[in-house]
Amino acid sequence: MNYLTKYEPRTVDEFIWPSDKAKAAILDTLATPGARFGKLHPHIFHGDYGGGKSTLLKWLPYWIDPNFQELNSLSIVGDARKNISETVQKITRFTEFQAYGGGLKVLRIDEADNLDDQIQQGLKGQITKIISLELDVLIIIATNHLERMDGGIVDRCVTVDMTQRDPERYLPKMREILAAENVDMMTDRALLPYAEAAGTSIRRLYRMMEELVDAHRAQQAQLGQQAPLPGTASGTGLTLLNQPATKQ
Repeated sequence: MNYLTKYEPRTVDEFIWPSDKAKAAILDTLATPGARFGKLHPHIFHGDYGGGKSTLLKWLPYWIDPNFQELNSLSIVGDARKNISETVQKITRFTEFQAYGGGLKVLRIDEADNLDDQIQQGLKGQITKIISLELDVLIIIATNHLERMDGGIVDRCVTVDMTQRDPERYLPKMREILAAENVDMMTDRALLPYAEAAGTSIRRLYRMMEELVDAHRAQQAQLGQQAPLPGTASGTGLTLLNQPATKQ
């Protein structure tokens, strides 16, 4: 199983948040004492590829409603070739149907910037209707290009920047993976160049961690003994990969 699947975050605390502000925006949607659900404002998650937007689309409904059922969701992936009237009708029917079990309904739209302008206009009308009727519907939208979204949709939503900018935010997940794989723990100083090389992509980070662990195990097999990773307390300075260049 690849690491992206194996270590996919399933809880708020497991998620690699790009900023405290982004995390706070999500925590605001969760249930509070005396409330059935949290603040179900429509949300747009935007930022670079690989920043965790699709993962957030997948798991946020379960954080808001532990009893959430996928039967109560509609997922749309933006595609300019989609039939406009059919897509708008799907969204309209979804807004109107009664949720199974009386639970939370969720409209997920990924790659929303690829939606036709007319579909975006239809979506804008449904968002307005859901807000005005105070329906238990969560609308969550992901886009790599916020500037391509209809301004009326953006204005109706809480926008959350999911661009990963601080490589140090990767370190806890990197340590978690090494520990789970029974690999000698590297110091943060040794891990940081890998985190920096991952850039804004969590997907790239998982691939790099998989390569790092595989290289360590191959080295162990070759030496026939435990080979400390570079940067560990007992490290010998062995180089497992072409390590990313450290910033000067």
